[in-house]
Amino acid sequence: MDARSRIVASRGFTMVELLTAIAVIAVLLGILVPVLGQVRAAGHEAREMSAARQLMLAWTSYAVDSRDAVLPGKRSGLTARDNFGVRMAGEAAARYPWRIAPYLDYNLRGLYINEHVRVLAELEQGEEADLGIERSYLMSLSPSLGINGTFIGGNEHPEEHGFDPGFLAAFGTFYVTHAAQIRRASDLLVFASARGQDPLVSGEGPAEGYFMVTPPRLTAIDGERWTATFDASNPPADYGYLSPRYADAAVVGFADGHAARLTTNELRDMRHWANQARREDFALVPR
Repeated sequence: MDARSRIVASRGFTMVELLTAIAVIAVLLGILVPVLGQVRAAGHEAREMSAARQLMLAWTSYAVDSRDAVLPGKRSGLTARDNFGVRMAGEAAARYPWRIAPYLDYNLRGLYINEHVRVLAELEQGEEADLGIERSYLMSLSPSLGINGTFIGGNEHPEEHGFDPGFLAAFGTFYVTHAAQIRRASDLLVFASARGQDPLVSGEGPAEGYFMVTPPRLTAIDGERWTATFDASNPPADYGYLSPRYADAAVVGFADGHAARLTTNELRDMRHWANQARREDFALVPR
């Protein structure tokens, strides 16, 4: 081997050096990937926290415009208009998104947050046409944050009994109807991170976003309604449609307008759900 060949050869890496370099890179990736994932999750949580505060501002504005009446969680017989001014009724108008949308200037990205923006984009592009379902219906179904309509505004869902005459006769009007009734605004949950059924993929499992969240207890007769622990593989209803997507915690918008994170255990405290609750295991009893 001449001198030039020896110089060229000396510039290469030995097998040991290459393996060492690969090992170092692997170690660095092992450190960086989890860190980057945590940074990304923290960014998502911060954006959802900001959205929750904006949603609470819109919720308060609705009450101001409605002579202190709070936004119903879900109620039939109401009308609403979409961002094109098209009048709607039925399920789309019964749910909260289209009735609060005017107070968000119809910026629906205030309702569909982070990766959930994909759903909004596909709906806006008319992907729902293949499903034969109205766009307005789908957009009302799965906002990132669900409303605690059971105890604030009323929820006509059969298991929540918001406007059931027989239930109301037995238990009274058990939910807040006007903002002035709220006693502990800084503790009372109005919106929370939710999950339900993907509106664009029929038959698939749970997906992020749903229009309502439901409390762990309602009546003393029914007792505990949630499973003992949260399991993402279970049906969303098993844990009140809540989505503890931030390290076992959900983003919550409170009646005083602030937003915070509550863990799955903290969310079991009925004092966060019911205005009249004085104990964490509160439940309705007949009058």
